[in-house]
Amino acid sequence: MRHGLKNLKVLEIAGCLTQVVFQPEGFEFDGGEGEHFLSFPSLETLRFSALPELECIWKGPSQFINLQNLSILSVKNCPKLRRIFSMTLARHLSKLKVVSISSCSALEQIIVQDDEEEEQHRQAACFSNLLEITIFGCDNLKGLFHVNVARDLQQLKKLSIYRCEKLEQIIIQDDEEEEQHQQAACLSNLLEITIFGCENLKSLFHVNVARDLQQLKKLHIESCGKLEQIIFQDDEEEKQHQQAACFSNLLEITIYFCHNLKSLFHVNVARDLQQLKKLYIESCGKLEQIIFQDDEEEEQHQQAACFSNLLEITIFGCGNLKGLFHVNVARDLQQLKKLYIAYCEKLEQIIFQDDDEEEQHQQAACFSNLLEISISDCDNLKSFFHVNVARNLQQLKKLRISFCEKLEQIIFQDDEEEEQHQQAACFSNLLEIYVFGCDNLKSLFHVNVARNLQQLKELDIAGCEKLEQIFVGDNAVEECKEIVLPGVQRLNLRNLPKLVHLCPVGCHLILPSLTHLRVTICPRIAARFSVDQNGSVHVKSEARPIGDETNFAMEIDCSSTDQIRQLTSR
Repeated sequence: MRHGLKNLKVLEIAGCLTQVVFQPEGFEFDGGEGEHFLSFPSLETLRFSALPELECIWKGPSQFINLQNLSILSVKNCPKLRRIFSMTLARHLSKLKVVSISSCSALEQIIVQDDEEEEQHRQAACFSNLLEITIFGCDNLKGLFHVNVARDLQQLKKLSIYRCEKLEQIIIQDDEEEEQHQQAACLSNLLEITIFGCENLKSLFHVNVARDLQQLKKLHIESCGKLEQIIFQDDEEEKQHQQAACFSNLLEITIYFCHNLKSLFHVNVARDLQQLKKLYIESCGKLEQIIFQDDEEEEQHQQAACFSNLLEITIFGCGNLKGLFHVNVARDLQQLKKLYIAYCEKLEQIIFQDDDEEEQHQQAACFSNLLEISISDCDNLKSFFHVNVARNLQQLKKLRISFCEKLEQIIFQDDEEEEQHQQAACFSNLLEIYVFGCDNLKSLFHVNVARNLQQLKELDIAGCEKLEQIFVGDNAVEECKEIVLPGVQRLNLRNLPKLVHLCPVGCHLILPSLTHLRVTICPRIAARFSVDQNGSVHVKSEARPIGDETNFAMEIDCSSTDQIRQLTSR
């Protein structure tokens, strides 16, 4: 038997009633002073599954087993198993690369150590080549690894924990170990973390551990109902943290269904996230701030960028969020390409700032490389962007707004800013505009903005109950006799019961490239459509008596000669 075990590479035990897998009594000893020594020198893969009575994997002194080449361990459906390794055994598994533990409902500890083992462990590494850990459905597990073990996991790349309902800590450490930890890195090569369904987890990492995660690329947290903080720290640690980076190579953050999370990161951590590309937050009902900071930190923040390489932001179903980013943070988002916000019922401002910051903000670009904006079902949002921000959106291609009930203006400005605004371009590369179900919106843009829409290809507006005019001008018609939109190919106006004019009376709209025109359920529209000899469609606003309504409706293919004749006969 001894020689057979020496050549064994894969061992699978499933569907039996054994209580112990390895027990040296009864085996031939392999040298020594008569001790029984169980040796599996070639074993690479060890799998246990469906062992309802299994209480321990190894019984007896751990030094009498040899699993020196074990690289994969899988334990599944062992409901009475309370621990996986002793500290002594763990130290000898230097080639272990993958650990998977699932549906072990009684599991309390992955590694258990006796008090006398503690001192010895300081000089011996555990799992020094472990690459991947997956834990699933271990409802009694409260902590994953003691900090002493975590320090040894220098090669760990991927950590996944699913449905461990009692999990309170990923890394366990005592208060007196805090100072010692400052000099020893934990999980320093970890690339990816996934935490799912750990309902008792209140925080992910202490700030000291977070500082060590310099190689982390992806962070996914889902359905952790009690999670309050991703990184936690004591007040007295705040000053020290200013000089230490956290998550400095993190590329992607996704957070779902963390209903107790009130903020994502302190501004000090946000400054460290220089490589972050994607931020996705969904159904975090108590989220109030993405980045939080104290008042006295404001001045210091001016000199440090946050999220400076962020490309995409999605915020969905965060009903308590009132503002997305402070203007100081928004200025840093120079690489942002896509911004999606939906079902944030209390959202009042995308960019918020204090009154005394207004002058300073005039000279700083926000979102200058943004390509796409989609805002949906934000019932408390009254306006999108201040005109100073809109001027910076020179690369914006798509603007989609739907079901924002209180939206009154897309671009807002103060009266005294009007003259200055005349000389500043907004949305000069915008290709598509979609506005649906914004019942409080009375107009789309000022005529000054309309003049800049030289690249616009599609304008689609529907179901906006109070919309009266597409482009509003006040007294600007003296300077604006016509608005030419050379790129517009499709114009759709549907279910706009109060729409009267597309542009101010005395001004007309010229659409040289229009190929499709649709106007339906717009009973008050007062516009004359015509086509000139070059095929350009002209829309001229006319005065209409109050109360005069028609059943005006059309859908025209402007490339069809017959349909063009219909258009000019209206």
